[in-house]
Amino acid sequence: MRALIMTHHEVPLLERWCRDKERTRNADIRICSEKQLSTQGRGAWDVVVVVGGSLSLTRENVSESCARFGWNPLRVFTFPLDESLIPRGDTWLPRWEIFFQGVLAAKNGVPDVKAHRLTPSSKVKVISHPDTERKEVEDIITGMRQKKLDVSLADGDWRIIREGVNYRFITSDREEIVGAIVIVPQVEERFFLHVPDQIIDTRRLVTLHEFSDKMKRYNFRRQRIAFLVPSPTTPPRQWEQVFSLSEKLCKRDCAQVMVLCAETVVAGEGLEESYRRSRQAGTLYEKTDLTRAVFQETIDMRGIQVSFRTERDGVEQTLLFDWLISVPEQVIQPFDISNRFESDKILTPFSRPANSNLPPYSIHCQGMFLISPFSTLAERDELASGLQKYLADCVIAEEGRVEVDEEKCILCLTCMRTCPWGAVDVEGKLKRRKARVNWQICRLCGLCASSCPAEAITIAGFPAGNGDTVSVISCGGEVS
Repeated sequence: MRALIMTHHEVPLLERWCRDKERTRNADIRICSEKQLSTQGRGAWDVVVVVGGSLSLTRENVSESCARFGWNPLRVFTFPLDESLIPRGDTWLPRWEIFFQGVLAAKNGVPDVKAHRLTPSSKVKVISHPDTERKEVEDIITGMRQKKLDVSLADGDWRIIREGVNYRFITSDREEIVGAIVIVPQVEERFFLHVPDQIIDTRRLVTLHEFSDKMKRYNFRRQRIAFLVPSPTTPPRQWEQVFSLSEKLCKRDCAQVMVLCAETVVAGEGLEESYRRSRQAGTLYEKTDLTRAVFQETIDMRGIQVSFRTERDGVEQTLLFDWLISVPEQVIQPFDISNRFESDKILTPFSRPANSNLPPYSIHCQGMFLISPFSTLAERDELASGLQKYLADCVIAEEGRVEVDEEKCILCLTCMRTCPWGAVDVEGKLKRRKARVNWQICRLCGLCASSCPAEAITIAGFPAGNGDTVSVISCGGEVS
């Protein structure tokens, strides 16, 4: 048996492993870098393994290499190992052994799909960003404990090893299997609406937090006040503050209050009632594109004129205000724990994917969940319910391939819009462009295959007739 292993970087342990296997199995196993392919890659190899996976080498490049070096495309496999994510020591070698055995046992170029079952464990670990308020994290943990979840905070020196869908949580004095991990990231406040420096110099433009403090000390009787909410994704907690402050200004100070916003959010626990009370007190709400608004200070620097176009009737208006209150957008920062995290897959950063098919607490890594420190009670309850279902269902994660037939693919991008995990992109040149599935992110849910109007997507390699049979969701495409 002749096997060629192509790497994009040096892996000394892999080289020693190959030498040992050559001696024990009397096999011809060759390792070469991408640069050495032109001289060492040609030949009738029984197996070609690309170390680095589809993140390093696209299917189009694999096809080009097959044509160039005479490889059988059905005998080309990828192993997800990346230089920035090489695990410590030799912890990845057992996974490599299992992978290589599966490659050798493959029939017709398609290896059996391995089904990883979640080891029964009701324990949940919470990982918080160092800059996140400790009280917010403790409130989240308390809420989950009230839902009968066994939750504890990851504190001190720790690391995590991900094995299939299981997590091994390791500290200096103990090691335990954890069913799920909840990440509480850092949240940064940004007010992305740019205003002239002259407006800032008036000191009449303040943040929502600053104005809330001012209301405790000062009276704004009969003044004209505008809340600026330029982001359509302003969280419910901030809208609750806008509703309550505007109602108080109208009732207590008889102020003239207007909320200029991209979108009004009333979907949340108690939000609609707060919004209604604010409107009844006299607050005016106007939807407008604030990025096109014009701000001009008055001559005495004691007021600010705002010119904007209303969305409802498209009328240009210019209004004078004594105060402008900026409502910032809360942006969740990607949480990097790669220095404490070892995995059998290449993972994208732990950030919230922008996909309406996913619950708000989902991220791309199975068994991990994300919750904002400024989340509402309803969002925390939804997370707790999601955790309970995940731990009870004993979710299975699959390993296999999703193939796209370039002759059938019409590049409608339905699969890209449908995929909840962000595993589909586009590859190729000019008229030969087609959809591509990233094998390391794909979870084989079958949504792309079931939604493809051209039936160009094939889910390959499913075993049959055993207890670990993997099923997919209503596949309209072909399943082999």
